[in-house]
Amino acid sequence: MTVTPRAKRSWRVLLGWPLRTAAVGLLVAVLFAQLGGARSAHAEGEMLALGADMLRVPESAGQSDRVLFNGAELRVSRGSTRRAVGELLAAEGSSCKIPLRGGDEGRGFVACGAPDSGALPIDYTYAERRGETTHFIGLHGADGLDLKAMFPVREDAPGRDPDGLPRAPSSRRLLSLRVADHPYEVAIYVDGERGVDSLAEHYQATLPGAGWTVVAPWRADEGPGPRQASVVIQRDGVLALLVVAQDRKGATTTTFMTMGGNT
Repeated sequence: MTVTPRAKRSWRVLLGWPLRTAAVGLLVAVLFAQLGGARSAHAEGEMLALGADMLRVPESAGQSDRVLFNGAELRVSRGSTRRAVGELLAAEGSSCKIPLRGGDEGRGFVACGAPDSGALPIDYTYAERRGETTHFIGLHGADGLDLKAMFPVREDAPGRDPDGLPRAPSSRRLLSLRVADHPYEVAIYVDGERGVDSLAEHYQATLPGAGWTVVAPWRADEGPGPRQASVVIQRDGVLALLVVAQDRKGATTTTFMTMGGNT
């Protein structure tokens, strides 16, 4: 697929910010479920690595975003302070019943909560010292995450379909992720009945009628890995990437990602 350098930069931002946010949320939830808040070298390393990865994504200091992920609401906050890493994390974890701490004065994190019901409370802050300033990013889910409700086995996952997406009737929604009040949205569907060619034909036939125009034409990837086909489209100033791919188990997934206009 031929995409302009500007569009490539836009997709990197799109993929980096909300998807990494969701990854951290899931990681923290799963770790609490498996470890019950206990310390482990692997858990500490993963939390440090993902926090550092999120912090690298450019964003205005002090901005707070609400991320809506499979029916759950997560709040992402970030900023900077003159306080030391340890001092900041101690303050952030002061209300934790079972705080999970890791790192040192160069960088570290605190995660709060332990599973005491069907929902997993999420409160995670990562901080990193750069010169005389500590930069931090936080992920907060006040209502907790009910993983069974977020990832049903047979029904659509909670959330919504992106506006104007003519999804295949045979597909099931696995993931619905969007940043509130921002044009960033990701939806992933699985289809056990139709293959890559059939789904690509479906979208080729239905996208124009839904108001989408092609920005970068369809491209099929016939490499050694799973087959996939992709296209970049635009509608009412919204740029979108649609990827249809076959997974290693034979099912076909459709990934639909939107963001602001290609300007």
